[in-house]
Amino acid sequence: VNKNEIYTNQNDLLLIESIQIRLLMKCAMISIQIAKLDKAMKSAQFCLNLVEKTTNSQSNSQSNSFLIARILNLIATIQKKQSEYDEAHKTLNRALNICEITLSKQQQFKNGLTTINRQKNFEHIKLINSEITANMRLIALIRNGLGDVNRKSAKYDEALNNYKQSIELLEKVCGSNHPDVAEVFKNIGLLEKKCSHYIEAEKNYSRAIAILESTFGCDQIRTPKYGLYLSDLGDLCRKLGKLDQAANYYKRALKSIEIILGESHAEVAEILNSLGLLEKKRANYFEAKEFYERALIIIENNFTSDHPKLAFALTNLADVYRKLGDFSAALPIYKRSLNLLEIKLGLNHPELADILNSIGLAHKKLAEYDEARDCYERAIALTRNAFGDNHYKIGIFEGNLADVFRKEQQFEQALLIYERAIEIVISNLGPNHSETAELQHNIAQVKIELGSFDEALTLIQKALNSVKNELGAEHPKIGMYLNTLATLQLKTDAQNEAKRNFELAITILEKSLGKQNAEVADVLINLGKLELATKNQQAARTNFLRAVSIVRTVFGTSHYKYETLRKELLKLGVKLEPSTSKIKKQINNSNLNSNSNSNSNSNSNLNDQDQDQDQNDTNPYYRSSLGLYLAKPKKRVDYQTPKQTKIINQSISIFPPSVSWLNDFYLGGWGYKNNTTQ
Repeated sequence: VNKNEIYTNQNDLLLIESIQIRLLMKCAMISIQIAKLDKAMKSAQFCLNLVEKTTNSQSNSQSNSFLIARILNLIATIQKKQSEYDEAHKTLNRALNICEITLSKQQQFKNGLTTINRQKNFEHIKLINSEITANMRLIALIRNGLGDVNRKSAKYDEALNNYKQSIELLEKVCGSNHPDVAEVFKNIGLLEKKCSHYIEAEKNYSRAIAILESTFGCDQIRTPKYGLYLSDLGDLCRKLGKLDQAANYYKRALKSIEIILGESHAEVAEILNSLGLLEKKRANYFEAKEFYERALIIIENNFTSDHPKLAFALTNLADVYRKLGDFSAALPIYKRSLNLLEIKLGLNHPELADILNSIGLAHKKLAEYDEARDCYERAIALTRNAFGDNHYKIGIFEGNLADVFRKEQQFEQALLIYERAIEIVISNLGPNHSETAELQHNIAQVKIELGSFDEALTLIQKALNSVKNELGAEHPKIGMYLNTLATLQLKTDAQNEAKRNFELAITILEKSLGKQNAEVADVLINLGKLELATKNQQAARTNFLRAVSIVRTVFGTSHYKYETLRKELLKLGVKLEPSTSKIKKQINNSNLNSNSNSNSNSNSNLNDQDQDQDQNDTNPYYRSSLGLYLAKPKKRVDYQTPKQTKIINQSISIFPPSVSWLNDFYLGGWGYKNNTTQ
């Protein structure tokens, strides 16, 4: 109904517009709470247009200016949640400018009233004081918002300055136990955690939680912020290796958020992702995958397909595939996530470093060392530019870079980088953290190669103790470290102890990672070498054959481990087909021969046959023309998200069950699992 047809009194019209503005703002705030950001922005923008129109039609616009600043702060909140940080920064600065001009006018007006007649103007002064207080609180909230934007944009010094200004104002106008103060302390905690200042982070988180508990009472807290603060404290405990404490905080947080906001709210996805990270740390990869997939469904339903939260969720899922040895599924997901974040956050944002590190880990496992090195070096540079030289992630990334030099047998260079990395990690996480243990183990591997067996033994024992205390005796890292310990024992002629540790390592790794994991193959290779050294050829042959089956499945026949195993088995009378890399060399030689002798038709035919074999080895769909088409799609399916599952299932239903490669196409995530097709 057109309000002008009902009301003719101008005051009535203004009243209706005032009510409409308030309702629109409430609609926007509720839409933010339920993660309907497009609706929130629509309400907020409509509200802003209405107030600006009203302001232009009135001579006294001071109160409306304050309202405009409030609406701009609301719009900036939506822009932050949409990851539009540059736009949010502009909006907040505009709001701050309006507030500061309004505050100056309010204070001048108050001073004028006090000068004329304080007694007579008491009520007016009381009113203007309340307006000044409201304006100062809004300025504090805007500065807190600027801190968030600067933190997300990796401008950490500016963010900390914004937060401190915000707290100073809020404590002045609201008191030190107000929930707004708690929010800023929580944000400072996030900043300190990001900069790996964990003691300071814990202090700020604990203070934020204490304020809410003292304000509402522990059993009566009905704000979702309480659950989010618990989750942040859980993140901190997870980083510090306090996994049981972290699990407790996450479960309390999840229960609180689901009760208040519902099970499909975007904030629930954040906690599910954190629970997935926790289970991944414990090597419970299938449980982690379930948490990630639940989070992914929520994120897809609440955010656009190019939102950074989707990239982070996909990266976490790819980490599980990598841990389980499914590199063909992991790498395309990583690259999709990296591309998305580069577009949304820019090429130099430190959030890219973790994905680059993960991509490097996958390339390292595939023996693609140049690609791995490039990823690690870029990750180190991004982290160093954002946080300085002593951030713990620099230690982790440099440790991974040293792994590449170790794999390339550049042991002195590797040792130099390891020692620098472990110093950084110990200074941030302590000498008994699992990240420290990882570096100790890798340094031990170099010491073994250099013949420093006593030093290696000491390092391995320290690493084993740290991981057992933090992650438990059945964590896969225990299996990996036992493999290294047994390798050392084999070199020092302690063959019985070595065999026991190899067998225990296999048991632990098979239980935690599955029987077809690449880590299991590494131990089987070493156990096979031990059996050869003790003249037990039958046992050696059995272990090598099991290992080659895993290597062929996980890496294909182009990986150096396949060629190593092929040569070992050839000594034992078992002949395998040449590796893909060897076939390619034969093809190149055949091409040279055919160019030098134009009448050599037999060579041409052989060349064609070899090319087919090469394609057959690297493409599990080669035997089917439709499979060949799917293996080279115009638009590759990076990951079947829950929304795509229905489409894929419909596709599968078209074909008979005997078309096994199509099932592999679905189960493999990206497109295929090597050598699964019969």
